[in-house]
Amino acid sequence: MTETVYLLENHLGGIASFCSNLINYRPSVGGAQTAILLTNTTETLPKIKARLGADVEAAFAYSSQENSYAVLRRLRATLPATPGAIVSNSHLELALFSCYEPKQTVFQIVHDAFNLRLANAYEKVVDVFIAHSCHVYEELLNKLPHRASSIFHIPYGIKLAPCARDPGQGQLRLLFLGRLTQGKGVFDLPKIDRSLSAAGLAARWTIIGDGPDGCELMSLLPPSERVHYTSPSSNDEVLALCAECDILVLPTRFEGFPVALLEAMSAGLVPVVSDLPSGIPEVVDVATGFRVAIGDIDGFVAPIVALDRDRARLEAMSRAARNRAAGFDVHTRAPAYHALFARARELKRPWAGPLPLKHGSRLDQPYLPNLFVWAARTVHAALNSSPSEAERREERARS
Repeated sequence: MTETVYLLENHLGGIASFCSNLINYRPSVGGAQTAILLTNTTETLPKIKARLGADVEAAFAYSSQENSYAVLRRLRATLPATPGAIVSNSHLELALFSCYEPKQTVFQIVHDAFNLRLANAYEKVVDVFIAHSCHVYEELLNKLPHRASSIFHIPYGIKLAPCARDPGQGQLRLLFLGRLTQGKGVFDLPKIDRSLSAAGLAARWTIIGDGPDGCELMSLLPPSERVHYTSPSSNDEVLALCAECDILVLPTRFEGFPVALLEAMSAGLVPVVSDLPSGIPEVVDVATGFRVAIGDIDGFVAPIVALDRDRARLEAMSRAARNRAAGFDVHTRAPAYHALFARARELKRPWAGPLPLKHGSRLDQPYLPNLFVWAARTVHAALNSSPSEAERREERARS
């Protein structure tokens, strides 16, 4: 039986949900499952709150102030010394495998444009590429045509909401679900709300998530009887909250194949989402929702107002959205991933390393002491501190 090790950044979000779903819906006869959470102590992004469900779960702490080679040496010591499957989701472990030969077969999950760049940079030390959207799969084939035999398209699965939203003729209920960061378009939410109010629609908001821009968002769209912020600790709570809403509003700036989108659609929410070259067009079409140009506030407002005035259309699209999401049931999707992981020994390629690091600076050298690098970067960071929240808010107001 194949042991599977998941390496992922300790960030609350879609990748954590993706890995948790694979772990929790593994075959009963499969091998051990291990999750290693790569925890950058210098980052302020919200951390994973609950266990992922693996047999063994550990956190690997490091700092971006450190010498990368020191970090990689420590990370190497955390990995099993026996063959199996490594499920890679970010750059740190790929950098590790470019310096040290892994015992395991490396499966890179290519979630989005960032992971596409990683795939291109670290192609020589990745054994298998997995894309869960057609868009990313096609991009991989275009960028790495010589690796076509080791590139796989496997749509991922989600835990479906156990019940659909209740239709109603009352106040329209809007949902945002995702990390509270500028990249997810959260600062468009207050603008959308103001435009809806100007159109005579005082909708209710449920904003689910956490993140470094949460406080600033709350100052622009304050909590009230009409605006509710929450950060549930379990996926079941998230799905229950989804079922209390009508429309998902997702003005994100970047996505691969958003877990939040499918989870909300599985509860019957109609998505109004940014039109990105990603997995979004595979599930959001004229029958199931609306795709809007990035940053087009009026483009987001118009379909929300239209659905508020035509509740029969809202219900028809709600049913279509729920039916579309049902095709991504984790019970039917996860087995294909585990079947591929079970082929680890067969799919392993000869190691092409060691290779130069693809990230870092001149301070990242194997011969430089870690304490020296840490001190140098700490001093540099102090001399080049980022603007305060007040300065950011003033700049946003000017724009």
